[in-house]
Formats: sequence, structure tokens, C-alpha cells
Amino acid sequence: MADDDSMISAVGIGLKSQHFDAAIQASKQDIDFFEVHAENYFNQGGLNHAMLEQISARFALTIHGTGLGLGNMCGIEAEHLSRLNQLVQRYNPMLVSEHLSFNQAMLNGQKFHAGDLLPVSWNEASFFAISDNILKVQDCLGRQILIENISYYHVPGNNTMLETDFLNMLCRQTGCGLLVDLNNLVVNAKNFSSEPPVEYALQWLKQINPQYIQQYHLAGSSNHEVDGFIIDDHAVAVTSDVWQIYDAVVRDTSTAPVLIEWDTEIPTWQVLIAQAAQAKQRLVQPLC
Repeated sequence: MADDDSMISAVGIGLKSQHFDAAIQASKQDIDFFEVHAENYFNQGGLNHAMLEQISARFALTIHGTGLGLGNMCGIEAEHLSRLNQLVQRYNPMLVSEHLSFNQAMLNGQKFHAGDLLPVSWNEASFFAISDNILKVQDCLGRQILIENISYYHVPGNNTMLETDFLNMLCRQTGCGLLVDLNNLVVNAKNFSSEPPVEYALQWLKQINPQYIQQYHLAGSSNHEVDGFIIDDHAVAVTSDVWQIYDAVVRDTSTAPVLIEWDTEIPTWQVLIAQAAQAKQRLVQPLC
């Protein structure tokens, strides 16, 4: 794992199998770290681990989970957590993160898996359940985890507090950190707010204790609509709205590691590196 001080203001990209060969030969001038989705590496062997071993020998890694279900009121699945722990112990990543969402619930005495990232309610009952889940994960891993704000297509019911207050309280209670996905803020603003997306996101960020933010995700969505909702498809380059928000972050706060996220319609390696270079340039000279 790279030294923490060297990772402040670092820029990384998500590692995709299409880019394994390029990543092995990548220049450290182009990229500082790679992020991998945890569940893609739950197997113990195979080509993906052979490649990741080579890449991790040269670059820092972050591990990002998509299926742990920190918001599950029925708790964390022991097998899933065990596999995550094995992966974390194997690669010792600089950061471990997971979406703040739920994916399982008990209905009529049976556990159902939604297969999606569903939004949690921002209330006391949810807070205590999620706090317990986060503490259980951190105790198992022996380290801090980061929780990511998600994009959602249904406003959670029974809310008694703001999302930002809920996140601040979770960090204070459990010692976890935040992974702030700027594109998720943009998507949620387009779907649910009357405010312009950039203004919505900047106001949201002002309500977050900046000391809790340990990483940012930068991404784009194609504005494709399903049933009237913009879908967070991560299918295009970082959008102008997200860059504008990021420029404000760079101007106003100390900058945590930044990831270029592009998960569908995967571009060429050169396109991803160009996105990373743009993020690096804005760190040095943010646009007004």
C-alpha cells in the first residue's frame, strides 16, 4: 500500500479487464492508483487475480464494494463479509469503500435479495442498524471503510433528517469516512430537485463535514431516461456539471484521492488516461 501522504490529491481510474495489459505497462506519471470492484475478485484464483497481482506490485489499489448491503435491516451476510475480508487482507488497499444502500429485506419470514442498490431511510431506526453494520465490517477488516452516497430513483420514506446530517452522524458515530460521488449528486438533483444540479451539489457539500471526505468519484451519465428518471449509467465522460463541482471542491477544500469512474460503454485506455490527466490538471490549476 502506498504511503498515505503520497495519496493526497492522487488520481486513479477504475480497472477493467479490457485494460489489464495497458494497466500492467502504465506509467506512474499517468495514474496514481486503480480501483477494483470487490465482488469481481471474490474467487481465489484465475486470470483476474494473476493480472491484479502484477498491477498491485506497481500501483496502489482501492477496493470498492457493490453488494455488502450496509443498509440491510436484517444485517450483513457473513459469507460476503468473509470474502471481502480475504480480498482486503490479500491486497492491503489504501482505501475500502461500499455504497450506503440496502439490497436485502425480510418479507413474510423469508429473506429477499433485490439485486440493486436501494436507498435507505434517513431516520433513527435506520441510523442504528447501519451503524451496527458499519462497525461490524470495520471490526472484521480491522480498518476504516468509506461509505458512498448513491443515486436513487425513489425518495426513501419515513425520513426524519437530511441525508447530509445522516452521513455526518454515521461518520461521527462509527469512525467511517465518506466517498462522495459527485455525479450521483447531479443525477439526484436532475431527478428530484428544482435547483440547478451544480447549485444543489455545492449546497449539499457545504452541509458535509469536510474532514469526513476521504475520496471522490467523478463520472458522467448519458441523460438516458427510464420512466422519466435520468439513469446513472456511467456510460460517458465526466460531464461539465461534475467538472464544475470538482473545481469548486479543489478551490475550497483539501483534496482527497479522486477516481474517474466509467462502468458501461467502456472507452479506450487512452480516453480514460486523458480523463485522469484532466483531473490532475485541475488539481494544479482549477478553473474559475
